[in-house]
Amino acid sequence: AAPPQLFSSGLMQPPALPSGGAPPTALEALALNDSIRYDTYPSTYSNIGFGSANPFYAAVRFTPAVDFDLTHVRARYNTASSTADIEVIVYADNGGLPGTVLHSQTFSGAPYLSSITHTVLFELSLALPFRAGNDFWIAMHYLDVPYPQAATTTSVGSANRIYYSSNGNNWYNLQNSPSFPNHAWIIRALSGDMPWLSLSPEDGSVSGGSSQDITVAFDATGLNAGTYSGKIQVHSNDPTSPLVTVPVTLMVQAPPVVNLKAFLEGPANPAATAMNTYLGDNSLLPQQQPYSAAPWSYSGSESVTAMPSGVVDWVLLTLRTASGAETEVAARAALLKGDGSITDTDGSSPVRFPEILAGDYYICLYQRNHLGIMSKLPVSLSSSSALYDFSLGQDQAYGINPLKELSATVFALRSGDGNADGGVDVLDKNLIWRPQNGNPWAYGNYGDFNLDGGIDVLDLNLKWRPDNGTGSQIPN
Repeated sequence: AAPPQLFSSGLMQPPALPSGGAPPTALEALALNDSIRYDTYPSTYSNIGFGSANPFYAAVRFTPAVDFDLTHVRARYNTASSTADIEVIVYADNGGLPGTVLHSQTFSGAPYLSSITHTVLFELSLALPFRAGNDFWIAMHYLDVPYPQAATTTSVGSANRIYYSSNGNNWYNLQNSPSFPNHAWIIRALSGDMPWLSLSPEDGSVSGGSSQDITVAFDATGLNAGTYSGKIQVHSNDPTSPLVTVPVTLMVQAPPVVNLKAFLEGPANPAATAMNTYLGDNSLLPQQQPYSAAPWSYSGSESVTAMPSGVVDWVLLTLRTASGAETEVAARAALLKGDGSITDTDGSSPVRFPEILAGDYYICLYQRNHLGIMSKLPVSLSSSSALYDFSLGQDQAYGINPLKELSATVFALRSGDGNADGGVDVLDKNLIWRPQNGNPWAYGNYGDFNLDGGIDVLDLNLKWRPDNGTGSQIPN
């Protein structure tokens, strides 16, 4: 399964004509999500022509098997006899006939002269969403094209799918036409360029006897877990292989999560059963994660439009592959709840780490005026990680007695590190608490060691003083 990250591989274009032959030109690579079945007709190049002395419409009814956005339409023709404009019209279904026009767009017929494989791809100017099972129609309005359009000789297979009109209003079922029995127009509905796949180069030329590497890059950012399929089509005028189709599949696994619990000494109640949520309850917490400044220098964009209920404060999680700081591979800001649970910004889910693979990691936990801690051993992380509870005991964290014992069964991060330098000492008292003591409260004033919305003697005597001389034991 592919992780949600960017990677690439080389796709080799098959050899061109031998040296001395005519060099293929107009190499065109397309990434089209053709894996969803939009209709019941096979892609075949066995075709017949159908012409008219006057402009006419050819329409095909589609029944999507799944929800999708229509962004491209492909048609096939027999002869490059005209460059007249072509109108592509998408209709809603109206009782088995084309109904309301959903989109109309006119294209130049010039691609007829340059398209090598007798297919033309039309990119719509907007995406049209369709739901599974809801029929729609695509019509090609040929304005002045005697014999370019084509149809497969394969049986339609389902009645009332293929219609013809001379004016776009009165439609005739071609299945009932003795001169054109039971044939399906080659009109394909495509969901367009796959956002998770890109090609480089997308066009160019290849000399006879040579080849061209095409880099295929996959980017699973923002994709839900699952399997994504599509096709790459390489068009050229190589007489042996004018069209090369390469199937592609991207498998995205659900990202690992950190399912974590911890207590802070500062806001813990006397019984050590919960923490006060005064700052969150009174809208005193920032909506944007607060760890962008030194010493954390975290550049993440985590934020909330409204703070979830029961939040103590923002915290910062980092992951390491080994104990040393140089092995850090990921970081996320998260929310600490009053019961000790640490959640993503929705206030309920475990913290997602989409940029890493499942595996074993050391978990580091930081809070702005408490001493940071790290898990004693690597923790196994997956999309369904088991709970790791720092509050259970000293042996949950790295180092010698790294936690503050609040009760026989609850252990917490130590308070009093006002300058966030990893130690509780006289600098926190003289440079942080003392000048802030008794002054109006602000989130950036870290002398509020008990997180009660005020800076006073309680912060000094009950939080800083007992922890003076202690330090974080996270390896640097």
